[in-house]
Amino acid sequence: MRVGILTFGHVPNYGAVLQAYGLQESVRALGHDASVVHYRCAETEKRYQRLFRGGMRWPFRLMMMRHFSSFRSRHLREYPRRAVWQADDLRPVLDHFDALIVGSDQVWAGGAPGAWRGFDESFYLLSANADRQRLIAYAPSAGGRESFGPEAEKVTEALGRFHHLSVRDAHTADLVESLGLPRPPLVLDPTLIHGLSGLGQADPHGAIVVFGTADQNMRRVIAEVRRHIDAPLWSLRYRLPGADRVIRAPRVEQWAATIAGAAYVITSYFHGTLFALKSGRPFSVPIRPDKKAKVSDFLGGLGLTDRMVLPDGEWHQSNLEPGKSAGVSAQLETASQVSQDFLRQALA
Repeated sequence: MRVGILTFGHVPNYGAVLQAYGLQESVRALGHDASVVHYRCAETEKRYQRLFRGGMRWPFRLMMMRHFSSFRSRHLREYPRRAVWQADDLRPVLDHFDALIVGSDQVWAGGAPGAWRGFDESFYLLSANADRQRLIAYAPSAGGRESFGPEAEKVTEALGRFHHLSVRDAHTADLVESLGLPRPPLVLDPTLIHGLSGLGQADPHGAIVVFGTADQNMRRVIAEVRRHIDAPLWSLRYRLPGADRVIRAPRVEQWAATIAGAAYVITSYFHGTLFALKSGRPFSVPIRPDKKAKVSDFLGGLGLTDRMVLPDGEWHQSNLEPGKSAGVSAQLETASQVSQDFLRQALA
């Protein structure tokens, strides 16, 4: 079966490209011909350009763009080869596939008040042929939006056409249920259901690795960890005063390998948290308001809320132990099996 995946696989964001790769490879492992639909949202592109201009000098921006382009060319099976930029031009591209998967990542966050991009009906497959094609949602997220607002009627109609519907977090499940639709099951982010063996081996450097901006809460957690662990301090992607090494433009494989080989990981990002847990590293998550919902939903479900450090909260010494205990490993194994079974049945 030819399967098209509509997600954020094209942006210069480590979690975005890795979840696209993870879902692609999970579908291929089930024996299907999977491709990532080469749809590039102009609003999303502009947003990342603004972020880069604001916090990264030109040589590093160019290096980052080359690294992500290289990763996509080596690991993502993009269709068509030339990107589609307009939603109106997507229909003939989608017609190429027997089944379409939306997700994962925050593909349903657009259009919310304060969101950096508008509502994009492409991620609800409104132009797909539900009579001929199988429509599947695998682990999409609505981010922190409180409702579907003025688009609720259109979203209800669109999601009602899906043959198989799942979501990544309980908050998104609540929103779908609020539309009068059946509550969808929760499935794991694709990076947790596929081994991602193509990324290579961990780099056993043994440093404390930081991935996130150095706000006051982040600096406080770093100070706490360094009182207990005598190791070099490394930062991925972001400037960090006092760091022994700053890797400003890591390759995608290097990003994953550096987290996997850390003595300790401190990150405010969702996929940074997932990779620390996946790699069996001890970790802490200094909470940022814009990242709290998805991180707390995931860690709360595993009983790991002590890993989150609120701006006015405590860092717990228990965080020095790896987050992937026997109990957590068993929960993840069960959730991974549920997630793979969902994909298998949806594509059967």
